[in-house]
Amino acid sequence: MNYKDLSEILFPDITLTADDYEKMYPERSLPEGAKVTRIAPSPTGYLHIGSAKAIDINFTK
Repeated sequence: MNYKDLSEILFPDITLTADDYEKMYPERSLPEGAKVTRIAPSPTGYLHIGSAKAIDINFTK
């Protein structure tokens, strides 16, 4: 069995390809030098102490 067959067994409802997702979320036109940051949520819904530390280190330089 190859990986394509296995993926079809495990995820039969997934029909979108990577190209489809790229079309749904096109590149943003940001100003020169802009930075984009994403802080991933904790599974508990609260800010994780490691994320808080990373925010503090990254934004207080």
